[in-house]
Amino acid sequence: MYFVVFQVDDKFWVIEQNGVRCFLFEGDEYSLLVDSAYEGDLRGVCRNLTGKPIKLLLTHGDRDHVGCAEQFDEIYAHPSEFVRISSREGGPVDLLPAWERDIFDLGIFRFETVLIPGHTPGCIALLETNRRFLLAGDCVQVGPIYMFGPGRNMEAFRVSLEKLNRLRPRYDTIYSSHNLLEVEPPVIDELEDFAGDICQSRFPVPELAPEKLPKNVRTFSKGRVSFYLELPEI
Repeated sequence: MYFVVFQVDDKFWVIEQNGVRCFLFEGDEYSLLVDSAYEGDLRGVCRNLTGKPIKLLLTHGDRDHVGCAEQFDEIYAHPSEFVRISSREGGPVDLLPAWERDIFDLGIFRFETVLIPGHTPGCIALLETNRRFLLAGDCVQVGPIYMFGPGRNMEAFRVSLEKLNRLRPRYDTIYSSHNLLEVEPPVIDELEDFAGDICQSRFPVPELAPEKLPKNVRTFSKGRVSFYLELPEI
């Protein structure tokens, strides 16, 4: 699989591979790479963009975000994701903890970690406090969010969306890891409302999910937001 690179802003790049995005930011002393795609020479791609030392921060441990992690020497994630990340196909990697409210200060960019469990137990978002944007990983997007299988928890997801809503005065733009790159903050309201419906067993009519997913998984949609969920027991 190949990479597609484009520059969003000064010292800010998006690196895409097969529907998932990584984000690279160059700072005064080091660069920060957020997530590591599926496979390929991601380090080489980053080296063509920045000559600064690279720290890798993983938003969560799903395989499309951790595939090239072993290519980097300094890797951060929330400790709740350590087991998931270490079970990746590429084998275990040495991990450093990224706790709630930890700061990655690059000078031009300043990121604060925000713990948002639900999609996985240790999902984190990154709040950029200088330029006022949010990196939401998989948790805020227009398009289906995986919410089936081990570690997924819809009630925790709903509460995490409430948390992101409380932080809304601190950001203007959301960047998502899948589907549309820039997402309007009101999408959080739509996701929170739909997650509340699901938590109260108010399911819309299911639609077919992609064939690659388990046979008991369907797509559940409400407006422009949707989840991949196991069919509820009746």
